[in-house]
Order: sequence, then C-alpha cells, then structure tokens
Amino acid sequence: MYAKSFFIVFLMVASLSVLPGCNRKEAETSSYPNVSNPPETAPVVAALTRGMRSIGVAKVSKSQHVGRPCVIVAKTPERRDPPPPPMGMVRLMGPTIIYTAQIHDVSDDTLKIKAGYPNSDNAKIIAIPKADIQSLYLGS
Repeated sequence: MYAKSFFIVFLMVASLSVLPGCNRKEAETSSYPNVSNPPETAPVVAALTRGMRSIGVAKVSKSQHVGRPCVIVAKTPERRDPPPPPMGMVRLMGPTIIYTAQIHDVSDDTLKIKAGYPNSDNAKIIAIPKADIQSLYLGS
C-alpha cells in the first residue's frame, strides 16, 4: 500500500518538474557572443580613451611606448594582487577589467603598467598577459 502511494507521489513530482517554468536554466557560455566587451563598458572606454589612439598589442615596443599613458581593456584575472592599486587605475566591469596607467615594460608575453599612488612616491606595477588584452589605447 505504501509503495503504491509512494510511486504515485513520485510520478506526480516528476511530472511537475517537466512542466514549463520548471526547466533548469542552461549555463551561459558567453553573454556577449559578438562583442568583445559588454555593452555597459563602451561609454566608460570611450570616456577614458578620448584623445588616444587604438594600437595592436603586437605593435607595442619597449623603445617607443614605455612611459606613455595607456588604457587597457582586458579579461578579468582569476586573482588580484595585493596591495590594492591606486584609485582609478583599475575598473572592474563584469568579465572585463579596464586599466588606466603608463606603460612600464614590454616583454614577449606580458605588458607591465605603472601608476603612482597620490601624495606618495610609491607606485603599483601590474603585469598583464598579452593574451588577456582585448584592446589597447595610447596617449601622447
């Protein structure tokens, strides 16, 4: 008797989970399939890069670009290095991170940027893998 009622309750619960509205949401692999940056980052990038020119990451050279101001749009790193960077150096926007600093060093696989702390002689240097950089803008 109990087995039969248990079976009926089980079938009712199973049938309810199949009805519309009870489906599991599929995992989103990419929220923005045709855009490299989420749409909400576009106005921020446009404001930060006013007067700057876009340049390919492969074209950045140590001899020509070290010390120039830059804005880098990259994928959010898996971890963040302490201590926190100076105010305004890093902006997190979902899966995107925007860096505002000066180019400090260029190597084959990384780009190091540097920003100074206000009212201090100290500076923060961050190494960004070139593979994570989505776009790069240089100032004069």
